[in-house]
Amino acid sequence: MKIVFLLLFYFSALTVVIGQEKETVFGFSFKPVISGSLINEGLAERNEAGLRVQIPKLFGYSAGMNIRHSFTKRFSIESGIHFVQRNYSFDIDDRNYNIFTQRSFRVVGYQVPVLALIYVQLTRQIFMDVSFGITADLYPSDVAILDDDLLAEMRRRNWVSPALEANLGWEWRSKNASTIYLGATYHRPFGDIYYVVFEYDGDVNDPLNQEILSDMYFDGNYLTLDFRYFFKPVRKKAVN
Repeated sequence: MKIVFLLLFYFSALTVVIGQEKETVFGFSFKPVISGSLINEGLAERNEAGLRVQIPKLFGYSAGMNIRHSFTKRFSIESGIHFVQRNYSFDIDDRNYNIFTQRSFRVVGYQVPVLALIYVQLTRQIFMDVSFGITADLYPSDVAILDDDLLAEMRRRNWVSPALEANLGWEWRSKNASTIYLGATYHRPFGDIYYVVFEYDGDVNDPLNQEILSDMYFDGNYLTLDFRYFFKPVRKKAVN
């Protein structure tokens, strides 16, 4: 029921955006995902039986197309569809055998945002804008790590999940009416996006060694830099 309501919200919002007789621009975006945790985006961690397991975020990226509709000079609605690749490291600090191992994996998905933008004009051609809204995050598959010493399965909790998104940036509107945007985005799902269950063997050559079975969650929060380009706007003429 929650998924149906979310999809209806997006379709109705997009209908409103396209149906208004104002100014509409189309463009594309590329957003590198920053590794680490600059603003405490969250780090999945588990400590059990002499193991310390962490899933830190690595560099990733998001790319896609955008559509922006202006209602006034200071207010717009923006949507689109984006491909997102989140890269992670599966780190195990085994204090029983003094071993530290790393495995990398990636989570791919798609996002459909609906954002409200407010502009502040700084100069004739430079604007600062702040946006905030909701995003539908779609996850097409589960993920697995299969090695001799580590078996891990990352199971998506839902195939579509809502998330909050906030942007801060500056854009330059050129004389030929195209727009270049530089900024940053903070993306925060409403809850954990993947459930992780793993089995680890610190010494695969020892038949008496006991494997460790455990589980954890990770949330998928991230911070990006934003690069966007919008083409010349399409203006609808009023019908008398």
